[in-house]
Amino acid sequence: MSRVAALLALAAAVFAHPAAAQDTAAAPTLIAVGQVWTVRDAPGPDVRVVIGKIEEFGVVRAVHVAVLNVPEFELLRSDQTATIDLLHVPFEASALRRSLDAQVGDFTAPPDGFAESYAEWRLAAEDGEAGVLPLTVTEAVNLIMTNPENLVGE
Repeated sequence: MSRVAALLALAAAVFAHPAAAQDTAAAPTLIAVGQVWTVRDAPGPDVRVVIGKIEEFGVVRAVHVAVLNVPEFELLRSDQTATIDLLHVPFEASALRRSLDAQVGDFTAPPDGFAESYAEWRLAAEDGEAGVLPLTVTEAVNLIMTNPENLVGE
């Protein structure tokens, strides 16, 4: 399992919170594969979420996304513009809905590498080593980016 997948699995276990799945106030009601969204309170103005897959995962709906144009950790407080793409991040649908701001695209394919990253997550999930995040996109990005050593090998 990659370090990012391991970090996401840990976060899903640590931050699992039944109440989080119930809170959908002020959230978009319809999300679909191929949509592109801006993110509330994003760590950068160009951060976008591309929805790559939606499926049932246990008792929750899982939405698998790519998070694009995330400012590199070292640059978050500078005027430089280097970004990275998080190719696959699995969210509980309700948590993702709380994160989405404005839909800015339709019928967009996820980036290269999404399918492979999803397949790696799927294998780990089948072994009980991965789950879906009840966090918002910004919370998940902050968790990943404040632990940049977990991005080695990605």
